[in-house]
Order: sequence, then structure tokens, then C-alpha cells
Amino acid sequence: MLFLNTYEYVVDDRGRVAVPARYRDALGPSVILSKGPDGCLEVYSPAEFQKKAERLLNGGAARQKDRRLGRAFFGGSAEIDIDKQGRILIPASLRQWAEITGPVVIAGQGTFLEVWSAGRWQPEGQAAEDDFSRLLESMEARS
Repeated sequence: MLFLNTYEYVVDDRGRVAVPARYRDALGPSVILSKGPDGCLEVYSPAEFQKKAERLLNGGAARQKDRRLGRAFFGGSAEIDIDKQGRILIPASLRQWAEITGPVVIAGQGTFLEVWSAGRWQPEGQAAEDDFSRLLESMEARS
């Protein structure tokens, strides 16, 4: 299943946010939350996270940059159960890192979802829209 579209939700006082209903079955009973490189949180199914983890682990640990990447990626990730109401509890440390309070945007990224604070999403979403045609053309030129 591809994760598509954008959704607006609100994180409650306890740090819980709903997962879009159409994706709950595809994700399974739990998800992996990970820090994203652009200041959002990434939401993976355990199987998809395993694929990404294997690509990172194949880089080895002999070089300092690989070890640092591993620390940031694995140390900034957590396995979270989806509750009976279809919500995930975002750990306080990840909420603080991603500046998530109140309104959030959940954006599809094909094989995973992103959770953005509304404030961070606004300029990023606009930049993505503004650059869409140019980026698409450059991708097609590489094909």
C-alpha cells in the first residue's frame, strides 16, 4: 500500500495523535517512529523500518559517519503501539525534537508517513508545491 495525501489532526495533551484510518491495517498493531532529516517524525510499519535499517546497517560501522548515522537513526526511533482508538502516543522527547504541540499534518511519503508540526509544515509544504514541476522534470530527465 502507498501512503498518500495529507491529513490534519491535533495532538492531545497526553501526546496522542490519530493515525489516518485508511492506513491502520497496513501499518499493523504497532509502528516505528523515527526522527526525519527535515524536522518531522517518520512513521513506518515494522517491516518497512526493517528494510531501511538493513540499508543503513549494510554501510557498516567502521567509519565515524556511519556510526553517527546509526546513533541518530536508531537512537531517535521508538516502537509505538496503535491503541484501540487508532492513536499513537508520541514520546515526549520526539514531540519536543519535532516541535509537535497541538495541530499537526500527517503527510504520505509513499512507503511511510510523516508527522509535522503545523508550523514546520507550512513552509515545507509550500516549498514542495513551489518546486514540484521543476523536481518532476529533473526526475524525468534522469530516466
